[in-house]
Amino acid sequence: MTVLLLTAMQDLEDNLIAGLPRRYNSAQLDAARREAMVACFLLLSGLLLNFFGIFTGATLFELRLGLFYVTAHSAGTAWLSFFMLEGVHFKVLWYMVSLITLPATVLEIFFQLLNMKKRPIYL
Repeated sequence: MTVLLLTAMQDLEDNLIAGLPRRYNSAQLDAARREAMVACFLLLSGLLLNFFGIFTGATLFELRLGLFYVTAHSAGTAWLSFFMLEGVHFKVLWYMVSLITLPATVLEIFFQLLNMKKRPIYL
């Protein structure tokens, strides 16, 4: 999903134009570009936090959390593929942040704080 997100960030122009009115100016395009980049940054930072928790062993052996990660990242990959191929409105990225990345990130932080007392994290 990370590679797909980085590819989507490079090819964001069609999605930005799809979300703007028919006659737009450069200020509207810049505002839309900033908003889309913030959403992409939040998606990427949530993914990196999830990978940090998995690869340090903090949440690697939590079965239900792993199942949730697989489900969330599969749904996110399918959604991001649709986003890239169809050129849909750029605000769809905010739905991805709120429905896929935010719950996974909150669960990751919760389990990392919970497991910090049980066992040390090895880097």
